[in-house]
Amino acid sequence: MRSNFSLLPVAITLMAVMVFVNSACNKGTTTSQTVDSTKTVAVDSNAIDFTAEPAGGLKRFRTLGGKFGFQDLNGKVVIPAQYEMAFDFKDSVAKIRRNSLFGMIDMQGREVVPATYDRLQTASEGKAGYFLNGKWGFITTKNEELIPPTFDSIMPFGEGLVPVKMADKWGYADATGKIVIQPAYEIAWPFSEGLAHCLKDGMWGFINPKGKVAIPFKFYNVGAFEDGKAYALTETHWLMIDKTGKCVDHCEPPKEGEKGAENGHNHSEGDGHDHSSEDQH
Repeated sequence: MRSNFSLLPVAITLMAVMVFVNSACNKGTTTSQTVDSTKTVAVDSNAIDFTAEPAGGLKRFRTLGGKFGFQDLNGKVVIPAQYEMAFDFKDSVAKIRRNSLFGMIDMQGREVVPATYDRLQTASEGKAGYFLNGKWGFITTKNEELIPPTFDSIMPFGEGLVPVKMADKWGYADATGKIVIQPAYEIAWPFSEGLAHCLKDGMWGFINPKGKVAIPFKFYNVGAFEDGKAYALTETHWLMIDKTGKCVDHCEPPKEGEKGAENGHNHSEGDGHDHSSEDQH
C-alpha cells in the first residue's frame, strides 16, 4: 500500500504554484468589494444645497452641513459659511445667528453688532429693535443704543417713525423714543409714501405723520401704499385706492370668471414683530 506521505511534496508544490499565479493576476488591480448597504456614504458638508436670490449686492447660501454664508453676484464665496442662520443684506448689513444668539455683519463679514442678542429685529433705516427683560428697545447698526428697552412690541422704522405697542395699544415714536402719535390703535404698520395703515375699532384706515386721519377707517383690510396706490377690501371685493381713499382700479366687483384685484397682506400681529424668529430661507 502506497504511503500518503509520498504525495506531500507534490501537494506543496501545487499550492505554491497556485499562490504565485493568483498573486500575479491580482498585481496592479483593485479588488472589487461588496458595499455594506448599512454603511453611510460620506457627504461633503461644505457643499452648497441652497442659494437665495441676490439682495443688497450679495446672495445667501446654505451648505449641506447647515451653515450659512454669502456669495457675490458671480457665485464667489465672499463670507464663508459659518452661521447657524443668516438673513438678506439690507442697508449694507445682515442679521446673523451664531451660538444661538443674534448679531449683524457688514458686507466684508465684520461683526458690526456682536452676536449677543436673544432677539434682534432686522435693520430698517439704520436701526434695529432688540429685546431685553421683557421690553423692546433700539440700537443702530453700529451697536449704539438709540432707545432703551421701553415697548411691549415694535415694528420696523418707516420714514423716520416706528410703530410701538404700549398698554395693548399701538402708536408711533421717533428715533429718540419720544411718542409722537399716541397709542390708540389695535394694530399699526410702518409709514409708506407718507401714510400708515392702522386698525381702529375693527376697521382699517390711514393716518399721516401728524396722527391725523387721511383715509377713514372703513375697510376690512388694506395694504401699504406703493406708487401712489394701495389695496383695500370692502364688503364685496378688493379694489385699489389713491391717497384720498378714492377707488382708482377694480372699483366694481369682479364678474364670475373675472380676476379681481390682488389682496393686501397678512396683518396678523404675531407676524413681523419679533423678527428674531423669521427664517427667510
